[in-house]
Amino acid sequence: MTGTEELAPIGDPIWESIFDHPMVRQLGDGTLNEKPFRYWVRQDYIYLTEYARLFAHGATKAPNMTQMGTFAELLESTLNTEMDLHRAYAAEFGINESELGSTKPSPTTQAYTDFLIRTAATGTFGDLVTALLPCMWGFNITGKRLADRGKPDHEGYAEWIDTYAGEEFTELTEWCKGLMNDVWAEGTPAQRDRYRELFRTSARYEYRFWDAAWREEGWEIWEIQQGAQSRLISQIIIPAIPIRPTMSGLLSGVRLSHSLTGQLQSNIDLPNNSMRERLMMPFSAGT
Repeated sequence: MTGTEELAPIGDPIWESIFDHPMVRQLGDGTLNEKPFRYWVRQDYIYLTEYARLFAHGATKAPNMTQMGTFAELLESTLNTEMDLHRAYAAEFGINESELGSTKPSPTTQAYTDFLIRTAATGTFGDLVTALLPCMWGFNITGKRLADRGKPDHEGYAEWIDTYAGEEFTELTEWCKGLMNDVWAEGTPAQRDRYRELFRTSARYEYRFWDAAWREEGWEIWEIQQGAQSRLISQIIIPAIPIRPTMSGLLSGVRLSHSLTGQLQSNIDLPNNSMRERLMMPFSAGT
């Protein structure tokens, strides 16, 4: 069996869950409220920026000149063409370039892109290809299934379907699948086991990316009562990391700004210095 044939049983249930997600269903029939989709467009801009970094890593780790050149071309195209197209598409939904540039990553976007960049930076070329594939594969199959149902009257959503069901994106997806088959064929049993886990994690994040947009996920703030005074404590959200969370991944979700850390130090009457140090140490380590 080829690598993609081995990985399909992992991906298929996730692609099905994405297709059945209310946001995707409503995008397909044109009834989706634009508010969560605008959230998706802003977060996807951040994701696309980090995705370009994967292509840069791919160019440095590619085992031959042909693959090196392909990744270099993808990097150039993403930075100098795709980003412009994304900005133009965002403008159709009333999102200007300044708003795109000032968007902060959601917990899911932060966790997903951290996973991708960490895999690309510390793993093998095969690891990088495996982590890269679910985005292309999932979007292509979702776009095609939506197109088969018939495109919606909403021009922006119809354009989204045309893009990811189209010939150009399908060709890119098939190229990445072929690359996956190549690295799989050369992989050891241990490497193939790792590819399965990387693929599963990346595919799960694909589902979470849709769900985060549907919920308009944010870094929630909450307060506690201490006597009569309500004090701001933190902006702590630990994103669910499906498989093998790492310390860097956890710290990306438990990071306090310097200003907020200052509020904690100055406003909270901790019982003693030892307790203060125990509370502050992990957050200082993550800044």
